[in-house]
Amino acid sequence: MRNFGGALRRGGRGAMVALLVIGLTACSGSDEEEPAVDATPPEPEKVLMQSVTAIDFGRTFDAVVISVEGVAPGLGYQNPELRNHAGGARSQDGFGQFDLVATPPDEELANTLPQAGSTNALRIRADRELPAAVLQGLRGVRVFTEGGVATRPF
Repeated sequence: MRNFGGALRRGGRGAMVALLVIGLTACSGSDEEEPAVDATPPEPEKVLMQSVTAIDFGRTFDAVVISVEGVAPGLGYQNPELRNHAGGARSQDGFGQFDLVATPPDEELANTLPQAGSTNALRIRADRELPAAVLQGLRGVRVFTEGGVATRPF
């Protein structure tokens, strides 16, 4: 009697090796790499808000929190921020300078939003903490918007 089990095992190994070689050659058909696809689209650029309605200060253990309320140009603005104005340089008279900015709504959303009924619907607020080291010699805060500048001394 002949033993076919050994031959089948050897044939099975050969078939596996053949499939592996075919698979590797199919995968390495091109030397060019596909460009990486970024799953998240870039965030839209933030824009200046319409105006400032209030600037308030709060204290923490070793810092001051600046809270600025303003009016957005329309509905749907989000992620408000107090961003450094002119690269974060202080004004010549010793005031910290910031821009009140927010992300505008995307075009698709903007087309579906109703008109704002009152300025209360357009209110936006941004907070920023200034550490004690930054406060040395600072006389107050100046906030820039599309409609002008608001200043509040400490």
